[in-house]
Amino acid sequence: MTDRVVARIRIGPPTGRFAVDTPIVGGSRVLAIGSWTRNGVLTGKRGLVRIDSKRNRPESLTPLPSGALTAAFGKGSLWVARVGGSSVERIEAATGIAVGRLAANDVRMLAFAGSQVWMATRGGTIRQIRTP
Repeated sequence: MTDRVVARIRIGPPTGRFAVDTPIVGGSRVLAIGSWTRNGVLTGKRGLVRIDSKRNRPESLTPLPSGALTAAFGKGSLWVARVGGSSVERIEAATGIAVGRLAANDVRMLAFAGSQVWMATRGGTIRQIRTP
């Protein structure tokens, strides 16, 4: 093992790069949540880039809500919610397409376990969100 960088994957043109803040392993892909920049300044636009980990290149971009996000991977999907928000969006990892939305209340953090999405709230409560 050499502990060296084997690939650098730049997303977007030099004047409008995608700055990754949350990489998540999703099956054979890397799912990268981040923000768009313009001339080195964050724009507030958020997105999800699916990266082909075998070819080290981006496959697709899915727009996400602005602001702080929390996410978890399970059942072949990425589950994403705005922190403090009232819904959880399900995005298929294979396609990058949003396929559903679940009602939630005051989402602070997401986790996936036992084939279900779990959320933590500001008050410290942990709840299971019923998934289809």
